[in-house]
Amino acid sequence: MPETSNIERALGIVLGKLDCIEDRLQRRDQAVKNKVEAHEKATIEVTTLRTKARSRHTRPLAG
Repeated sequence: MPETSNIERALGIVLGKLDCIEDRLQRRDQAVKNKVEAHEKATIEVTTLRTKARSRHTRPLAG
């Protein structure tokens, strides 16, 4: 039967690796969130520009 110290050491290693994985996942989640926010901002800007362009296009020409 394995010694308690070996089991504790193995558990410590596993927990350390899990912490690293959790940190990486949190960083990736934040990166994805930042990208989504950037895409949403760009979508709003494009929508605004299209709306302005359409409203200018439908105005009668001065002349």
